[in-house]
Amino acid sequence: AFALHGCNAKYRVSSYRDLVRVPNEVDPYEAVAVIQSYTTAFQALMQGIHGHERYSRKPLMNKRILIVGPCGNFERALVDLSNFLGAKRVYFSAHSSTHSHDNYIRLLGAIPLSDDPDEWPTDIEGVIDIAVDSICLGEYGNSIYTPQILCCCCHSQLFLFL
Repeated sequence: AFALHGCNAKYRVSSYRDLVRVPNEVDPYEAVAVIQSYTTAFQALMQGIHGHERYSRKPLMNKRILIVGPCGNFERALVDLSNFLGAKRVYFSAHSSTHSHDNYIRLLGAIPLSDDPDEWPTDIEGVIDIAVDSICLGEYGNSIYTPQILCCCCHSQLFLFL
């Protein structure tokens, strides 16, 4: 079942229209995790995109996306969807004391950045269209990298700042 207002219960009464058929060979627990991660990522990336454009083939065409947070399932979904939906560039600032995630970030299809905005390259100055901050630090809010749309995502809740 796909609930809009919470739902971390073992059982839930739902209408058949709210259910998604999962093939028998897919583990139901994995299916739920994928749906939650990718749906939240899609909602975060589509903030500010409305109407028919939201569900067009490449709604992020020529957009530059900044992802700030750990290298988790949600952030991986953000990178996957950004690239699939036509983003021009995807930057990823993984918060860790080392750059141990840089190769993984490149394999996902994003450009790794330091966790310190002062160390970011100047060629991305002023070109971030959408920033998704999954740890809600907002360290770049008053910097030269201020995005057009900032979306903070904490525990599958979206907070939008325009």
